[in-house]
Amino acid sequence: GADPHLWWDPTMVAAAVPHIADALVDRAGLDPTRSKACADAYVTDLLALDAEIETIVASLPPERRTLVTSHDSLGYFADRYDFEVIGTVLRGSTGLEEGTAAQLGALVDAIRATGTQAVFIEPNHAANEAEAIAREVDGLTIVPLLTDALGDRPGVDDTYLGLIRTNAQTIVDALA
Repeated sequence: GADPHLWWDPTMVAAAVPHIADALVDRAGLDPTRSKACADAYVTDLLALDAEIETIVASLPPERRTLVTSHDSLGYFADRYDFEVIGTVLRGSTGLEEGTAAQLGALVDAIRATGTQAVFIEPNHAANEAEAIAREVDGLTIVPLLTDALGDRPGVDDTYLGLIRTNAQTIVDALA
């Protein structure tokens, strides 16, 4: 039931990288010196990404840092960068459980109460429900956001670093 999307916090990924590198040395026989050097370089990149996202987010006033998503996927991002998750269109962290009428009604009320301006959904994921919510809330925008997979735009969202950077900018732009 807990949100498994820890990759939304680059510092958590940075903490995991040395352990992954050690496991690859132990189990796949990779060169330990090279593995450590690659892991160290990637941790540096991840921490730079974290600082970049902090800069991107700094332009967004705290009262606009509210998130509504298709499923429970941005909790780690919210915790790291001081956002509040108002709710989800679908129930759970997998996106496989449809929302009930009562849950969607409560979400509409929460969106109105907080002035949330966007619903972030996976492409083709909860689109009908998000459109129904948008019809109920004037000015609400539906914003496609890749939360569980890389994209196919070279240099934009086809790597982890590019995906998280692009998504952070997309979130801030939609809520600005």
